[in-house]
Formats: sequence, C-alpha cells, structure tokens
Amino acid sequence: MDSTAPQAPPSRGRRQLPSPPGVLTTALVPVIVAGGLVSVPLSRMGALWPTYIGVGALALLIAGSRTLATWRGRRGRARTSAALAWAFLGFWVVLAAWSPVARAATPDPVVGDRELLALASSGILACTALILATGDRAGLHGLRRGWCLGLALSVVIAAWELTTRRHLWIDAAHPWPFGDALMAVGTYQNPNNFAGALVAMVAGTLALAARASRPTRAALLALVAAGGVVVFLTGSRSGLAALALVFALEGWRLLRGRLGGRRLRDVASAHRGAATAVLVAGAVVLLALLFAPGVSRNPLRRLLLGAFDPETARSDSLRAGLITAAWRYLRESSWLGSGAGSFEPLLYADPDANVIKLTNLHNAFVELVTQYGVVVGAAFALVLATVAATVARTAWRERGRVGTSAETTRVDLAEATGQCAAFAAFGLSASSALPHQTWWLALAAAAAAASWAASGHGGRFGTEPGGPSARSRSQKHPSPGTASSAPDDGPDEREPSRHRRARRREDVSPIGFRP
Repeated sequence: MDSTAPQAPPSRGRRQLPSPPGVLTTALVPVIVAGGLVSVPLSRMGALWPTYIGVGALALLIAGSRTLATWRGRRGRARTSAALAWAFLGFWVVLAAWSPVARAATPDPVVGDRELLALASSGILACTALILATGDRAGLHGLRRGWCLGLALSVVIAAWELTTRRHLWIDAAHPWPFGDALMAVGTYQNPNNFAGALVAMVAGTLALAARASRPTRAALLALVAAGGVVVFLTGSRSGLAALALVFALEGWRLLRGRLGGRRLRDVASAHRGAATAVLVAGAVVLLALLFAPGVSRNPLRRLLLGAFDPETARSDSLRAGLITAAWRYLRESSWLGSGAGSFEPLLYADPDANVIKLTNLHNAFVELVTQYGVVVGAAFALVLATVAATVARTAWRERGRVGTSAETTRVDLAEATGQCAAFAAFGLSASSALPHQTWWLALAAAAAAASWAASGHGGRFGTEPGGPSARSRSQKHPSPGTASSAPDDGPDEREPSRHRRARRREDVSPIGFRP
C-alpha cells in the first residue's frame, strides 16, 4: 500500500461525545419553558431549591473555573466580550447586595420574599447559561438546541389548548380571565408572556437551523413556522412586532449570504425587473389579506383594526397611568426603591391612583427601577447598553465581509438582536416579567451570542461540534498525509494584515482561554 496516498482525517466518521456545557444548556431551556410542569412537582418534593443550587454548582464545576479565570481584561475584541459577561454578572451581584434594603422597604414582606426568591432562581439559571454559553461554543449551540426543544413543547401545549379549549392550571380557584377568546397561553398563563417567550425560542431555533444540514434545517423551519402561528394566535401586538423583526433579521442574513460582498443596491439595479416584480407581488398579497372581499373575519385584519379599538385605547391609557403611579412611588422613596414586590400593595392602598387597582405594572423595566431604586437600575441599564453597543459595533465592523467566519458572526448577531427583541417585547407587555426565568434567560442568550460575535472568531475558532468551524480547522491544518477536501475561505481582504497576524497569535475563545 502506498503510504503517501491521501487518507481521511482520523476524526472523520468518529462519533463525537456530547460536550458537558452543551448537554447542560440543552436541558436547561425546556425545563424553564415547562414552568410549573417541572417546578411544582419539585417544590412539593422539597427539591426545588436544591436543584437550582445544584445546577449552578455544576455549571461552575464544568466551565466556571476556567471561564471566570479568563474574564480578565484583554486586548481588543476579547476585552469587549469579557465586558459583556462582567456587566451581566455584576448586575446580579448588585441586586443581591441591595436585596436586604429592598426587603426592609417592602410594605408586604410575604410578597417581597416571593419576588426575591423568584429573582434569585432566575439569576442562578441565567448566569449558569451565560457561563456555559460563553465559555464554549458548544454551550451556545446547546442553548440553541434547548430553545428548539422549548419551542416544540410550547407548540404541542398550544395545539392541545386550541383543540380542547382547556388551559393549564385553570380551575374554579383560578378562572380563565380572557372571556371567550380562543388563544394560547402555554405554561405562562398570559398571552403576552407566552408571545415574548415564543419569540425568544424562535430566534434561538433560527440560529440553530442556520448551521444544520438541509433535512434538519427544513424540519426546524417548519417548527419555526408553527411557532409563528402560535405567536399570531396569542394576539400580542408586541410579540408580533418582535417576531416580525426576527424574521426580517433572518431574511437580511440570508440575503447578505446570497449577495456575498456585493451591495444590495447594485444587485437590485442590475435586476430591476425582478426586484419590481417581487415588490408588486408582496403588495398584492398584503392587500388581499387585508381588504379582499370575503375576508372580513381575517384574524390579521382584526388584529390590525384592533389597534384602533376603544378597548385597546383604554388598555394603553391604563398602562400609562400605572407607569405614572410607579414613578411617583420611586420619587417618594428618595429614589432608593419602594421595596421588593411593592408595586401592587402600594397601588391597592393608594387613594390618589386614578387607575384600576389589583393589577400588575405591565412594564418590567419601570418595575425594576421603581422597586429596587436607581442603584440597581443603573446596573441593569449598563447590561442593556453593553449588549446593544456590542451588537451595533460588531454589525458595523462586519459589514461587507464574506466567508465562513463572517457568516457565523452574522448568525450570532441575528440571534443576539432577536433575543433582545424578545426580551423587550416580554418586558414591555407581560403583566410582570421580573419573576419569569425565561425573560432573564433571553437576556443571557443575547449576551452570549453578542459575545461570540464581538470576539471576531466566528466559525474559525469556535468549538461547536460538527460545525463548519471544526471542518475549517481540519482543512487549514490537515494531519500529515491528509489531503484537504475543500478550499479555505482565506483571509478577509478588508482586514489589515497586521490584524490577521494578531488574530492568529490570539487563537482563543471570546473570553480568552484556548479551546
């Protein structure tokens, strides 16, 4: 046998063992999405908090020692990625340190303790997801698989609700509050909450589909379509707006991949007739859905016309009145916060409140600042500003780039922006998003995806098992006697050579350790 003949890489065809960060993040999301289906039995067995603590300890054991040790200041893009992680973890440290002050100020200690415990569990799970997903790209990939499983579970529950007209945990003690409306609420007991969570699941599933094989991608996109239908059936305006943004981001990502390094304006001018036909066809379809005869019961038309309904106007006015009352409570607390879980008790006892009492604030951003003060609010604003600035700066930096690394970065950017949209929709429309673990998990997923995008490594230095990154590494550094089976993407022509040399010297993950 000729010893110089090309041979297959040793790893080809070998079944890779699942990565511990990927396995843990994959299991984490559907358990959170299941909500009371999992937490209630665990609570009855007295195992709920031991489970939370065990999950956090396991995450630190698997990835925390090396991950936290490398979140030190580094040069360039690695420093940006580390800043995201430190800002996120720093917020939870500030909140934990401020909790005794918020506990002492609350007018109802029982309600305050309940909210603080919910925030503590959310913090443990969200920080666990962040540590695992930023320490290893397999953790981020596992988080995306978890969103996919959560979406599948949510679609199944929604289908059961719509076919049986029954809902989870609805009984004589907890009646259905939405009249005869046929809608899905899943495990979230509120359509706005459910819509925001579904958008986060859709964003994660789309990111997973971008790296999947063709048959798997088709199945994932079918699941995304089913999830979009369920969001539509919730009737949530904020959820639909966030979903439209997620789909627009995915469409733009696919278009940029098709264009390569060309500009959209140049392609459109070169194919002016086709571009005009697409725009006309889209306009005709939209008009047919909205105004064609015989579609007066079209749910899309009813939803759009509902925005001008007097009931909708009263709801928006109620939200504005609740926010006004919340800011007054914050001022009366000398900007230190009215206390954990204090808004509803204060509203109920407020003789000057000109709004319906016994209701939630329906704005988690204002609720967090009102109840916990400007100190915690500033730490929270720092997290949001860091994520937004990282996404915007990375998107500007990556414009026009091509290749596998650039494509992976665009996937990360699209997911980070989609998770931010879901986080905003959930927080602005849910009755109270503060105690919901899914809300905080969406922010952690946005920070993790933005961290990988900002690192500049994309698919080149990722450790995602079986992905293009692994294949590109084996092609760029073949083993002795191995022939490369595919051409390399090559360096980015837009990037100066000194930057490429620096990147080769720092063959590290987004947070600084060698994969």
